[in-house]
Amino acid sequence: MQITPRKELLRQLKLFCADPKRGISLANFAEIAGISRLYLRHIVQEKAPMSEISQRRLSKALNEFRMGKIATVQHFCGRTEPVYRKKPVPLARKTMGLTVQNGEIKLSIGLRQLGDYTKPTFGELLDKT
Repeated sequence: MQITPRKELLRQLKLFCADPKRGISLANFAEIAGISRLYLRHIVQEKAPMSEISQRRLSKALNEFRMGKIATVQHFCGRTEPVYRKKPVPLARKTMGLTVQNGEIKLSIGLRQLGDYTKPTFGELLDKT
């Protein structure tokens, strides 16, 4: 398993937490990662440093969520809990965005895996040029 570098992992976690359609609650994601929800929030807000252990745990949890190994089960009382699937089922969603190619802004339409925050955002692409 490839561990994501800290800066990239922090960028992906910020996008993950800001996404309202992420598919899993932050409490369930923190439970899968094996850290507290409060510590996850402090890491994303950069109030607490990310240790090597939390980096490994968060990287593994984000990769497993992206690959579809994690599902959320809702009980009859309304409580949800994360579970591992026997067979991974990656989920996809429709996306529409803008990309910068050869100095030109183009529209990109297609499918993207749920939980895939590896591609840079449009704002990050504009900052590079």
